[in-house]
Formats: sequence, C-alpha cells, structure tokens
Amino acid sequence: MRLKGKQALITGSSRGIGQGIALKLAQEGATIAVHYYRNHEAAADTLAQIREIGSDGIIIQADVSLVDDIRRMYAEVRDTFGTLDIFVNHARSELTTSFQEAVQEATPLMPNGGRILAITCAHSPAKAALEASVRDLAVALAARGITVNAVNPGPTADSALNAGKVVALLCSDDASRITGQVIAADGGASLTDTVLPIQVQLARSAVEMPS
Repeated sequence: MRLKGKQALITGSSRGIGQGIALKLAQEGATIAVHYYRNHEAAADTLAQIREIGSDGIIIQADVSLVDDIRRMYAEVRDTFGTLDIFVNHARSELTTSFQEAVQEATPLMPNGGRILAITCAHSPAKAALEASVRDLAVALAARGITVNAVNPGPTADSALNAGKVVALLCSDDASRITGQVIAADGGASLTDTVLPIQVQLARSAVEMPS
C-alpha cells in the first residue's frame, strides 16, 4: 500500500468523484478526513466504506466558500490527526480563492514532501485561474518538497475511478518529481472532443472516413 500511514483530507468526498478518490486513497492505506457540506448521511456512508476497506477516518462538515469554515475544518484536522500529508480540493473547484485559503491552512500541518491536488472542471470559467494558482503554489512550495498538481477527470462515466487512480499515483513517492502540472484523466477526450473518450472518437472516425 503506497500511502500507508498517510493522512488525507478530501473536500467534497461524500459522493461522486470525491468519494471515489477517498476510497482509492483508503485502499492505498491512507486515513481519510471525509468532508461534506449538507449530506451527513452520504459522508457517513463513505466513512463506512472506508472502514470496510480496512482504513479509518473522520467526518468534517464545512462550507468551503467561507473562510471561517475553512479554518474550523483545519482546526478539526489538526486536533484529530495532528499532521496532514495530503490535501485534495474537490468541493467548489470553481472558487480559486477558497482553494488558496485552504492551501494556506493546510501547509503548516504538512511535513516536507506533502501532496496538494486540485480537481478541475472541464469547462469551468474559473478553470484557467485555478490551474494558474496550482502552478504558482507549486513554485512557492517546491523548497519543502510539497507538490501541487491539478487533475481533470473529464465528463466520462468512470470519472470517479479514473480520478482516484491518478490522485493516488500523484500522492505516492513515485510522483515526487511531478508538480505544477494539469493531468487529464479523461481517456484522451480532451485531445480532440471534449465529450467522447478517445476510443469512441477513433471508432467514429473510422466509420466516417471515406473509402
């Protein structure tokens, strides 16, 4: 297990892609802080699945658009975990300022070699600003060996699984030299078509190609 002994906070991890990331990191041995905004039942279900895997964690409620809530969330992480090895920003990915505030709160808890990841939306107007922030933070935190990357899961049916796998890789020691990057985990859809996976595009092109 590549992340055994690591402690991770994933915002928006009660459902969907965030839940998929939480479960994958738990499979790799990480202890998970499951964050939710409104649906406590969904967060409790995610934590139950984490425990079934053989890991453990906690549940934290917060509105990540509010600075006071972000600070309270990290106070709970500090009081429970003591330190934080991994921060994955999935909730409200369009709020670049909230991401920056969260990173500011996360980094004092992180040992050298920590991991920060932002999950981006394919066509969010704030996508470019978030990715620029990722690059700036990667430079600022490089001296501590803390990597900062973004993952774009794409609009595919298996986005949760793909995002979890890519995030787990980027959180591992094998990815210590990858920082300031935007990784598209979309089956190649972003190369040509923003909706269809590359396999479908190739098949469609073969059909449409004149003989």
